[in-house]
Amino acid sequence: MIQILTIYCSLFFQEKYNKFIESLNFSSLTCPHPECGFRGQCTRHAYYKRNIITEYDKKYIRILRVKCLHCKKTHALLPNWIVPYSQHLVADHIEIIGAYHAGISPYTFKPSNPEINTWSVVYIIKQFEDHWKGRLLSLVTSIFDEMDEIISSCFISYKRQFMQIKRTRNALFIPPT
Repeated sequence: MIQILTIYCSLFFQEKYNKFIESLNFSSLTCPHPECGFRGQCTRHAYYKRNIITEYDKKYIRILRVKCLHCKKTHALLPNWIVPYSQHLVADHIEIIGAYHAGISPYTFKPSNPEINTWSVVYIIKQFEDHWKGRLLSLVTSIFDEMDEIISSCFISYKRQFMQIKRTRNALFIPPT
């Protein structure tokens, strides 16, 4: 999986994603597979639909998969505002965990995203407690840091997006300006 550093747009994010992918220089992508790591070998392979819960409703986004010509592995190109294997955006995860850290009960907390229910809040907090609380403490990173700082710290130290639970290897791609 390759996550691309890009700006979140709550409206028309499929169009923004498509435009960004079209402007991407595929020769600058590096294969994140630990036994490969070749640069410039990724080509378009296929698309899949991804479910995301936004503040308006459940949306689908078509995510591009690329294939490394060297190792033959495929990798999804996800924007960094998506948590792999989660329907909730990274900003929603951070808001929920920040409220929990401030002492607000998950049963009384009302997220800014009205589409997130109480059980999702409880689940996100449980996943944070089980998988990420200790990691953030070891990074000396606060949940109140800027979202970009949290994301980059987690990629540097753990090769995963913040709140990514599955241990799939992940790479953060910062497009050249």
